[in-house]
Amino acid sequence: MVEMYKSMYGSCEKLSSDNYDTWKPCISTILSAMLALKIVTGEEVKDDLPIGNSPTNIAKRESYEKRQALATTAILLSCTPEVRNHLSSITDAKAMWDTLAKQLCSSSSFGR
Repeated sequence: MVEMYKSMYGSCEKLSSDNYDTWKPCISTILSAMLALKIVTGEEVKDDLPIGNSPTNIAKRESYEKRQALATTAILLSCTPEVRNHLSSITDAKAMWDTLAKQLCSSSSFGR
């Protein structure tokens, strides 16, 4: 039976060791709806956020942190337990994304 990840932003089949090529575009759509895809791909990084304590700067940093948390949660929960075990010590969305791509791209298996 196919395991599904469901959120208010959409649903997709959970990532297993053999469905990366179909999982990636689906979870990308969900991450885009969360306004978090650019964080995951590295196009938006924390170091580029404005510094200072103006209300605007604080709001931008809080927005980034919230979207980072949404992305890490979505990525982690959209993986089967087998795949999730390889992400257990990673807390950064981009690092999770890159790890999954390295390990599973082109339907490879872990430990290739």
